[in-house]
Amino acid sequence: MNNENIMAGYFRTWRDKATDPVINKTAMNELPENLDIALVFPVETPPDNPYWQALKDIYVPHLHRNGTKVVITQGIQGLLDNINYPDTPAGHQKYVDMIMDTYINPFQLDGFDIDFERTLTEAEHRKTVNVCALFSKHLGPLSGTEKLLIIDTNRTGADPLFRETGPMINYLFLQAYGRSLGQMDPVYNSFKDFLPARKFVPGFSFYEERGPQWNDISEDRNSGRAYDYANWQPSDGGRKGGLFSYAIDRDIPRRTDEIIAADYYATRKLTDLMNP
Repeated sequence: MNNENIMAGYFRTWRDKATDPVINKTAMNELPENLDIALVFPVETPPDNPYWQALKDIYVPHLHRNGTKVVITQGIQGLLDNINYPDTPAGHQKYVDMIMDTYINPFQLDGFDIDFERTLTEAEHRKTVNVCALFSKHLGPLSGTEKLLIIDTNRTGADPLFRETGPMINYLFLQAYGRSLGQMDPVYNSFKDFLPARKFVPGFSFYEERGPQWNDISEDRNSGRAYDYANWQPSDGGRKGGLFSYAIDRDIPRRTDEIIAADYYATRKLTDLMNP
C-alpha cells in the first residue's frame, strides 16, 4: 500500500460507468493513484452486470499498478444465512469457499470486508467467529499472506465479537458518520484493550444523492469532521490506522443530488494531510 496512514474508500458499484455509461460519470479506474484500499460496495449489481467484467479486466489491474488494494464488501446477513450456509462446520466452510471462489480468487481481489451493524444472538456470534477463523487461513494477519480481512461497523468494542476477532483482522473500520470528534476517544477506548491503534480506522461519508445529511465534510471539501478525523490520534499515544470514506464516488465539486463526475479533491487532500 502507498501510505503509513491508509486512505480507503467505498465505491458504490451501481454508480460506476460500466454499470450505466449514460447516467454514471465516474469509474473505479479513475480513483486517486495514492488511494490505499478501494472497497467494492456491490448493491444493485447482479452477476451479469457489465461492471464485473470491467472490474476483472480493467479496474483491478489498473488499481494494482497504482499500489491500491481492492477489497469486496458483503453484509453480515449473508454469513448468517442458515438456509444456504447452515450453522455447521460444513456450512461455515461453504460460505468461506463461496466468497473465495466467487470474488477473491477469480477477480484477484486483495481481501474481504464484513459489514456488521446489528446485535447478534449467541448462536450468530459464535457462527461469525467460526467463519472469521476459517477466513483467517486465507486472509488477514494470521494467514501469512498480504490479503486483508476487515470488519466495518457502527458498534463499539463492548460487542464481544471484536474481542474474539481482533487478532484475525487487519482493520476495524468505524462508521463514524455524523458523530462529534469528542466521541472518538471513548469509542476507541472501548476497543484498545484488544485492538492495536494501528487497526482502528474511523470513517466519514460523502453526501449521497438523496441520502442522509451526515454533513461530514463542507461543501467546498476543505473542512468538516472528515478533516477532524484525519487529524485525530488516540489520546493514549497510539497512532490510528488511517481514514476511510463511504461513497468515494461522491467526492464531487459541489453538493447536489445530480450524478456528476468525481474529481477526488478531498480524498487526495486528506491523504496528504495524514501523510505529509
